[in-house]
Amino acid sequence: SGTSTNMAAARSAWESRGLVVTGAATAAVAAMGLAAESGIASDTIATWLLRIASGPGLDGVDVLVVDEAAIVDDRQLTELLTEAQRTATKVVLIGDPVQLRAIGVGGVFAAIHRQVDGLVLGENRRQRDVGERAALALWRGGRREQALRTWGQAGRVHAGRGADDTMAAMLADWQQARQAYAGDVHAELATR
Repeated sequence: SGTSTNMAAARSAWESRGLVVTGAATAAVAAMGLAAESGIASDTIATWLLRIASGPGLDGVDVLVVDEAAIVDDRQLTELLTEAQRTATKVVLIGDPVQLRAIGVGGVFAAIHRQVDGLVLGENRRQRDVGERAALALWRGGRREQALRTWGQAGRVHAGRGADDTMAAMLADWQQARQAYAGDVHAELATR
């Protein structure tokens, strides 16, 4: 969708004006991705909330880029925005309003996106497989059952006869995948 390229350009422009730019994301892997792809040093939302609760908060930060904003819990986003108001920090929310919702309370990003008539993904360049693109287009269009069937027919989604059967298959697959690590969870996590 080009957000990484756009954020790299925005970071460069902000920093050329002497502004301090940093990022946040719900998942550590997303924070690392934002940093790697855009050059914006990033931490998790949880880390920022800890800093707000017991440390410097957003003091010294001019621009905070929140990646995957659609999946950030609205209560956590409220804490970030309240702190940003206190410190006069510009907050830039980026993400996909049709992405999976927040684990907790969610929906404010999608509502804001609708209200400001935000940009919409016009061309998918990330997925190269035609079937994957078709399933994602169905998902984004609200035809989720058909998308799941498309993924299932392509061998991307597997379901058992019921919840117990599906869970047993997931655990068996997980156990088989873990065999390469010979039981050393710490070594496995260190490679991620």
